Amino acid sequence: LKPFFLNININLSDLSLINLVQPDTLIMKLIRSNIFLNENLNLLINLGSRNVDDYRFLEDLIFKIELNQGLLDIKDTSLKFSDIAFIKLLNGNFRNKENINSFIAEFEIDILDSEKLYKFFQTKKKYRKKIGKINFLINYDFISQSVKIERLSIDNETSDLIQNFVRDFNAQDNQLKNRVELRNFFNLLIENYAG
Repeated sequence: LKPFFLNININLSDLSLINLVQPDTLIMKLIRSNIFLNENLNLLINLGSRNVDDYRFLEDLIFKIELNQGLLDIKDTSLKFSDIAFIKLLNGNFRNKENINSFIAEFEIDILDSEKLYKFFQTKKKYRKKIGKINFLINYDFISQSVKIERLSIDNETSDLIQNFVRDFNAQDNQLKNRVELRNFFNLLIENYAG
């Protein structure tokens, strides 16, 4: 069989992020089905959208999917969170081995305005230290729809308090499905970071 190469560039004015990443959507079902795990199939999809319909604070999505000799990766993907932060997915890999169906991804969040970030998440004022960057590595399990944090740092630093927070978070069945859960997660993280 001869190798097949495909390069697709898609630019949209609006995009539903939920329809792109929810586990039961067509694209996610195709990814998890292993239909793309063929060493002769190579593709690069560049997807861009100025607006994200589902979340009014998100914009300027750049989404890159690469399939190279049976390995499916998402890299160099970014999203702007209003004038508050710039979210980057540096590298993400889909894993489907021995009934482990997961997505492992490394993220970097560049904080443009930490005060606006704290206001958005309603963080208590006594914990509002200026921060510039949050890095984390997650493992998302598609079967249980739960998130585990593999690594986390703020401004390239970690501490025993942050590691304990990560351990406690991972001991629970966390899904972070809505803004309230995300807000609670962020505020507990900041409380542990501030000490």
